[in-house]
Amino acid sequence: MNKKQVGAAPAEENLPEAGLGWFARLRVQPGFRTAAIAFILTVVLGLGGTAAYAWWSQSRAVSIVGTTGYALPVPSAARCVTASPNRVEWSPAAGVDPEAKYILTFQSRGQSVSYAVPLASSSVEPSNLPALREEFGATFTARFPLTVTMRTAIVVTEGRGITRIGDDVVARSLKSEVSTPLQMFYSTTLWTNYPCS
Repeated sequence: MNKKQVGAAPAEENLPEAGLGWFARLRVQPGFRTAAIAFILTVVLGLGGTAAYAWWSQSRAVSIVGTTGYALPVPSAARCVTASPNRVEWSPAAGVDPEAKYILTFQSRGQSVSYAVPLASSSVEPSNLPALREEFGATFTARFPLTVTMRTAIVVTEGRGITRIGDDVVARSLKSEVSTPLQMFYSTTLWTNYPCS
């Protein structure tokens, strides 16, 4: 009996014979022609990619949570220790990132000088700091107030010791808040002195 005589659907005559390959089986799937044209326009010719990306990026709610990865606690306030020569001491900051350094800043008469100090240090002798006397100059036996502050910061410096850094380096560094200021004095006679009181 012939299929045409029984009223078989005409579309069945267009079905490929079994065993013609995966492409032939894919080609007869509904929507194949539309999908193929969209694929060619988007991927091969590059049309519509920007619009598709814009639609995708607008259709998704994204939440980004970031962290600096650095622990930069405020160090304890520095204290002045009367010795020969006088020292500025502090307690180590707890939980500070090992890549951080202390930034020790001296301010007097409208000028400031900052130093990057390794975390392993817990004191400095101001009279031995490079450029501190040169920056503040001679006082001609007068005593001027000297303010000392500390903070922790991620600072890249040359060398491993105490290094003088500029205000621009401090300004663009990732840093903590400033510690409670220490009030000292600065004076010069035959040598530079940093009296505690």
